[in-house]
Amino acid sequence: MDDFPTSDAVAVVGKDVYKSGGIVAAVCHGPIALVNIKLSNGEYLVKGKTMTGFTNEEEGQINVPLPGKTCQDFLSERGAHFVASDAWSCHLESSDRVMTGQNNFSAGALGEAIVSALVL
Repeated sequence: MDDFPTSDAVAVVGKDVYKSGGIVAAVCHGPIALVNIKLSNGEYLVKGKTMTGFTNEEEGQINVPLPGKTCQDFLSERGAHFVASDAWSCHLESSDRVMTGQNNFSAGALGEAIVSALVL
């Protein structure tokens, strides 16, 4: 998880997809990969977006040492409005073409939401 935020490849692809009007999406720990994407105006992509991802409560329940910040803390630090649902529940957030799912139980629903958004 600690290499996601520092991946130049993810940042370039994420920025290009978003800039071209596409959907940027991630689930579980994946949203942490979006925290360092900067838009052409210098703002972080996640700033002001309503998002979710693996929660601090869920991290505490799996009791695995983290190499750095949690997904929830990192997104919040970058200005995202982080919304958590009950631990291990299916939960999605969509905000200005940034779509996120809370955990692995959200993956299917997130995929369906992306397909629906693309069809519109």
